[in-house]
Amino acid sequence: MIVERIYGFAATQPDKSALIHNGIDISYAVFARGIESARAYFAGKTPPVGRTAIILCGDLADAWIYLLSLRVLGVDTVCVTSLDQASDLALKAPAWIVAPQRAPTVLGFTPGPFLGAEMILVPDSVFANVRAPAPPPTASAGPRGGHILYSSGTTGHYKKVYCPSAHEGEQIARNARYRGIDQTSVSHALNYAHWTGVGFKHPSAVWWHGGTVIIDQREDRFARFFERGPSRVVLSPSVARTLVEAHEAAPRPDPALSVDVAGGFLSWELCQRLGRTISPRINVAYAATETSNIAMADVTGRDDLSWMTPAPDREVEIIDAAGAPCAVGESGEIRIRLLACDPTIIWTTRRPRPPASAAAGSTPAIWRCAAPMGGSASWAGRRTC
Repeated sequence: MIVERIYGFAATQPDKSALIHNGIDISYAVFARGIESARAYFAGKTPPVGRTAIILCGDLADAWIYLLSLRVLGVDTVCVTSLDQASDLALKAPAWIVAPQRAPTVLGFTPGPFLGAEMILVPDSVFANVRAPAPPPTASAGPRGGHILYSSGTTGHYKKVYCPSAHEGEQIARNARYRGIDQTSVSHALNYAHWTGVGFKHPSAVWWHGGTVIIDQREDRFARFFERGPSRVVLSPSVARTLVEAHEAAPRPDPALSVDVAGGFLSWELCQRLGRTISPRINVAYAATETSNIAMADVTGRDDLSWMTPAPDREVEIIDAAGAPCAVGESGEIRIRLLACDPTIIWTTRRPRPPASAAAGSTPAIWRCAAPMGGSASWAGRRTC
């Protein structure tokens, strides 16, 4: 699990920055002792092993410490910024709501029961000695909890995706290899929250290798983007546009910075602006919360984005039961033709391993999923084209 890796780096590279939050460096030693301090605090309150704790916290650094320490104790976690958000998720019988003691004034809620859950307010004094010299903590054996991601996707309704602790290390390491993350990586996560795939999976991959994660929640975070010399960043198209607009007046493209764009379709116009303003090293991904990247490609010209364009070759189309394109207004299935795909990346723990015929570099594949209008997508298999 990721906590064991963080504790290990606290011993081998204690002074290296694990997290830079709002401009403040948090070393691996301090990060690990913070997680351990929170773990000891929660352990003294009979943690609800196997049940869910709602982490109600607007501070992403604090939320990471709560999340990791609770999962070490075998508690599943989900992060929110309001009880209204938690209510919309329709969680089944959450056991705890965990928040900083200062949160009632920061987030504007009154401590009390919610869906039968016990409120746990964490005092700042829990972390009073995390910067004092101390031996690095050692992770103890025992059950590990999972984490719940959620996204509205294109439906307008939350879908929850459970990330179990089983095989977590294998999945994180694979994601790190796929994205080229290593110990030298300084990855800017902006203010992506823990319920998004980017906000949860990407920092985990960086910490797996002992790299540095930047999280910035300040209002001027886009203007400050280059301050700490990031080597990587993952952006949605809308966030990419905001970042570009913050720097177009004085562009400073960094050719060493790797920019991954996911979570939507990237236009060639925005891609050109990113290259002129932020970095010419742009990768585009087509992904889903439930999986790792489905397809990813370097962008060096307009043609590299053609696989995401529905016309004129209709790589993305709606088909009827016979496999023919549907007429306008006719319901059918979504068919996506990928021109680049590594099938070893996209399989979750709920899917069987891909057959040998699905090896990377094989014939381009068609992934089909049933998607009735207004409904949700479901797996329908693979066929070659």
